Amino acid sequence: MILALWKWITTLSSSDMLLLILIVVTGVSSSLLAYLLERRTKPALKFGKVSKNNEPAYFIDIIKKKGQVKAKSCEGWLDIENTNVTHAPTVWAHENQRLYDIGDFMALRLFRLSKDNISIFFPVAHITQDYIENEHPLEQFRNRILKITVNMDNGRSIYYHKTIREIIEEGNRP
Repeated sequence: MILALWKWITTLSSSDMLLLILIVVTGVSSSLLAYLLERRTKPALKFGKVSKNNEPAYFIDIIKKKGQVKAKSCEGWLDIENTNVTHAPTVWAHENQRLYDIGDFMALRLFRLSKDNISIFFPVAHITQDYIENEHPLEQFRNRILKITVNMDNGRSIYYHKTIREIIEEGNRP
């Protein structure tokens, strides 16, 4: 097959050869251009800073770092190493929604501490209400690794791993 193709190519006139080269280059260029344009418009996310509010609830900013369209149907998941908190769907700061389209950035709810710092409450998105909270003793979770996964419909997932102690310290910084 390749030998027959080679024989045919060697019989072409120089103008036909030039036309064949032009067709091949155009095909490759258009495929490459389509790939680059899709890559440029496809959103990519990254993790930003940790913050806390007056509850005190802790959040992490999810930032769109590139792409010309919104990151569609973004969803956050929490896993805490060596516990029964696994693949728990969390909520976004905006109206406590489970799914959110990120234009520039949005804060993802991680957990809340009790006023006396004895308990930690992890949010779980709920069908009939915004979310419910699961309470655990803070001391049993303080040194555990919180794994955060953010998925979206039109891009790649991102991952974050830190101990709860590190997240609290970062959220308490001015």
